[in-house]
Amino acid sequence: MSTFGDFDSDDAFATEPPDDEQVAIRLHRLRVEVDALVGPIGQPTWDELTTAEQELAIAIGHDLVRWLLNHRPDAEGAARSLHNVRRYLATTPLPAWDDLSDDERRIGIDLMQLIIDWLERQGAIV
Repeated sequence: MSTFGDFDSDDAFATEPPDDEQVAIRLHRLRVEVDALVGPIGQPTWDELTTAEQELAIAIGHDLVRWLLNHRPDAEGAARSLHNVRRYLATTPLPAWDDLSDDERRIGIDLMQLIIDWLERQGAIV
């Protein structure tokens, strides 16, 4: 069997725990794609991040995975929590979750649902 997230096809029979780096990379790639739809924001790709920035993203990926493993996978709760972490880390003020538009909240929820669905297909969360 392969290790978690090491190939493109999902492996529903895998039993490996989620790999924090793979989760961080996938979440970052999804954010880059969403940001590209909004306009030329210039979000760096994963490879353009510094080692320290990648380490921080992996740490956030680790905490996201642990949060999902310790809570019933809930895309809205995960999106709200991750948004609050982003507010804490942001260099410019981000609005509170409840102050976001319905569309902005929906994007966050949908991103988290994509991550949850992927982790379920990988056999990492049930």
